[in-house]
Amino acid sequence: MVAKRFFNVGAGPDTVDVSRNKQELESEAIRLAQTGYFYKCFQEVAEDRGVEIELKVTTFLLVQEIVGAETNPSPASGVTSYELQHEEDNTPDYHGVAWLLEPRRQKQFKKWTGTSEHPSYNNNMVGNILTCFAHFVYLHSKQTIVMADMQSISFSPSSQLEPLASAANMKSGAGDHGQEGIDNYVKVHTCVDRCESMRFEALDLVGDK
Repeated sequence: MVAKRFFNVGAGPDTVDVSRNKQELESEAIRLAQTGYFYKCFQEVAEDRGVEIELKVTTFLLVQEIVGAETNPSPASGVTSYELQHEEDNTPDYHGVAWLLEPRRQKQFKKWTGTSEHPSYNNNMVGNILTCFAHFVYLHSKQTIVMADMQSISFSPSSQLEPLASAANMKSGAGDHGQEGIDNYVKVHTCVDRCESMRFEALDLVGDK
């Protein structure tokens, strides 16, 4: 396992305080859990329609590094005792730093989509499944969420999926482009053969109902 925290969310390095780090990690944990839920539903539909899929959503643990009155935060946290003691969200007798634990990544990983780039993959099994999965999430969420910046730890079908997302309410965390990101996805998405095998409605027809 590796421990993850935020040091930069677009405003420059070392600008993320303890509270913001906790907020961003909680959003990421929710996004991963939500992706796991969507993928489980996706698997059920695929099985019902006889379509082969095989992927895994990365596992995670959201944990708190407990710092007592006579101890200091770990060097890796990048936080001093003074900073921790003056955080508004911490009570006087309890201080901690949030971390997200994920499986250690292999050196080889593949980025399939970007925050605004959504290529379709007809000649690669993993990419093909992910293109279809993104289509499913958009439909299953009633056009309120799209998967973005999807990457896998390896190229194999059993690889671990790690996504970002854009949500209509812009509450999915770092990298969320809100309705603009959703509209862009609908504009650029091209269905692959699995979309057709799953009998998904074309995106340009969904909003017409």
